[in-house]
This record gives sequence, structure tokens and C-alpha cells, in this order.
Amino acid sequence: MANTQANGQKPRVILGLMTFGPPESESSGARITTLNDFETHLDYFQKRGYKEVDTARVYVDGKQEAFTREAQWKQRGLKLATI
Repeated sequence: MANTQANGQKPRVILGLMTFGPPESESSGARITTLNDFETHLDYFQKRGYKEVDTARVYVDGKQEAFTREAQWKQRGLKLATI
């Protein structure tokens, strides 16, 4: 199955990071809790041509944005949406 819309363009996909966080954030809803696993997911996402991720200060008790910084989102060329 092709990953395109009817007009031939790829759909806009934004990876939500609400369940990605450091190990101590599991009790706050994090499911992906190692930096290695997080980077693996980002690699997979980016290899498919996507680069926009969503985070927020309230995700996993305020620990998500720092976790994304550890994954070097800027150096990866990701576009960050945050509130």
C-alpha cells in the first residue's frame, strides 16, 4: 500500500511524544523509557521522510521535553511543536 494521498503527496504525519520519557516517568504514562529505544523510534520515523514531532511541558510530568533534548532533536533536523 502506498503512503500517499490522492494528490500524490505524502500525508502530514506528526509523531506524538506523550508516551516517551525517561525511566522515572513510567508512573506518569511513559511507555518508551530508554534513550536508545526513543532514538530507534525517531530513526524509523525519519527514514520514512517525516520530521515533525509534538511534545508539551505537561507530558510525563514535565519530563518529556528534556528527554527529547537528550535525543538531540535539533541535530536530527526535527521540527518541534510544543505548548
